[in-house]
Amino acid sequence: MKDRIMKYMLSVMFSFALFFVSCSDNRSVIELGKMEALMQEDPVKVLETLENIDERTLKGDKAKALYALLYSQAKDKNWIDETDDSLISIAVNYFKESNDTYHKFLSYFYCGRVYQNAGNLAKAIISFTKAEEMETDMCDFYYVGLLYANLGLLYQDINNYTKSLEAFENAFKYYSNAGKHHHSMYAKLNMGNILLNMKQYDKAEQCLEEVMEWSYKNNDSVTIRNGLVLLADLYEQTKNCEALKTLLSSRYYEVDDESCNLLQYKAYVYALEGKMELAQKFLCRAWSIAVSQKDSAVLYHREYSINKMKGEYDEALMSHEKLLYNLDRSIRVQLQQPVIAVQKDYYREEARLNQYQLKQNRNIFIVLSVAAAIIFVLVVVICVYKIRIEQKKIDWYMDKIGNLESSLLSVRNNKDIVAEEMSAKISNLFLNQFNLIDKLSATYYETHGVPFPINRTDYN
Repeated sequence: MKDRIMKYMLSVMFSFALFFVSCSDNRSVIELGKMEALMQEDPVKVLETLENIDERTLKGDKAKALYALLYSQAKDKNWIDETDDSLISIAVNYFKESNDTYHKFLSYFYCGRVYQNAGNLAKAIISFTKAEEMETDMCDFYYVGLLYANLGLLYQDINNYTKSLEAFENAFKYYSNAGKHHHSMYAKLNMGNILLNMKQYDKAEQCLEEVMEWSYKNNDSVTIRNGLVLLADLYEQTKNCEALKTLLSSRYYEVDDESCNLLQYKAYVYALEGKMELAQKFLCRAWSIAVSQKDSAVLYHREYSINKMKGEYDEALMSHEKLLYNLDRSIRVQLQQPVIAVQKDYYREEARLNQYQLKQNRNIFIVLSVAAAIIFVLVVVICVYKIRIEQKKIDWYMDKIGNLESSLLSVRNNKDIVAEEMSAKISNLFLNQFNLIDKLSATYYETHGVPFPINRTDYN
């Protein structure tokens, strides 16, 4: 009875502990779900909140995976280029085994973004492709649009313009279905850029003009600036100088007239008109706001072309050499990046392998320890069982010996009683027969005339 009560109490306590842990897990997931709902509205606040959370307080694998996903997502939305996949891998490893399509999609997408930031284009494409497999199951068209937009950029980086154009077309479609018109125009701007790279100038011009018109009406200065640069590049490639002049004096140019690229195109137009002083002036203004190697390369190329037009071939040659040096340095950096990435991946994979081996060894040790403990317990149980069997045999023999002793004692007692009875009967018989013999002797003596002995022993 006591054992039953103890087992019942233990089961109740175990159930209560499981319920408490489950409630704690659900509470963590619910709190993270509230932050997820604020992600689009206020990603800055979400990032600050997530940064103040101690991961050790999170209960359950789902809460930890959701935290890893939201933290990676918040960083990406706040323009923080994460290159370490250790955090997002927690989300990927958890959600890839679940039926939660939405979070599984986001896990693969943001894993691809991390690889994209790290310059590992192959792994990025693989992650994006895994997310793409869930396209038809996704109800959030905005994130599907983001996926295709990033796929388009990746294919553009590896000069696969056909796939890049297809990806941006899908991005435009999904952005439009999601009501994200600014994003859809960004996708269309990239479509124009791809068409320009594919030398499909008419389609590129039509696409870019549509983007420019919409952006001007909606006061999207960033898209206007990028569209102006692409249109100017298109007109320069097609040697349509009049269209280039018209573009740089249009209403679009007034929106942003201090862009490095636009200033160098303005210098080019003045050089075409023979206004070399103005061309040099705009070129100097462009140099004053150049901030990157790409800007420097563009301006060296423009200096080269303007100096050629002026007939200053030595200056043109010097600008061309500077351009080549700039490109050489840029290419060298680009070539070193994969090597660094490979080295980083190698050491990371080696560390993961060591960690995995350590984990495996730990698991093997645990298994062996458990097996040894089980064997020890089995040996003890078997020994105890055998001891109990032998003890039962000993008890059985002791019972038999006791019964035998009792039987022998009983037989001995019975034998003594019989002997006493026999002795008494023999004594009685002897006495009775002695009297008879005595009488017979007396009769005998009387009959034969022999005197009877006087001194006879009386046995009575």
